[in-house]
Amino acid sequence: METVNWMYLLDPEGMLKLLELALLSAVIACAAQYHKDVSLSNLPDWDSDRAFLFYAVFVIGLAIVFVLFVTVFSLIWAVLCAVASGLFSEVLFKLQEDNWDESKDERIQWRYQHAQAAVILGFLSFLAFLVDTILHYRITTSTQ
Repeated sequence: METVNWMYLLDPEGMLKLLELALLSAVIACAAQYHKDVSLSNLPDWDSDRAFLFYAVFVIGLAIVFVLFVTVFSLIWAVLCAVASGLFSEVLFKLQEDNWDESKDERIQWRYQHAQAAVILGFLSFLAFLVDTILHYRITTSTQ
């Protein structure tokens, strides 16, 4: 029977994986809170396309981080997180054009703030995966 190496969690690599898991979970939670009162199928096409891509990237990323910790995955997911966050940020810009950021309605402010948090955390996820890629690359090249 194999045992879990709990000391891995204290290494920079393990802490980075925990950070990635936390960021991906937070991104999904914030985006879901933004979409809480609206069915994704009721959104305009360009909005729902971005939302579906955003959720797909971050939900699949979360599942894969649980299963696989390899450099190639980290690099690919860094790029996907950046692209999905960039596209979803267009939704945020549209909300700003519609003055959601200045709304007096607390429900609109709540949804706007969660959309904003999802984009910010999405870009932080990109940075975490990028750092993970660089760290794995350095470890791999230093052991050869």
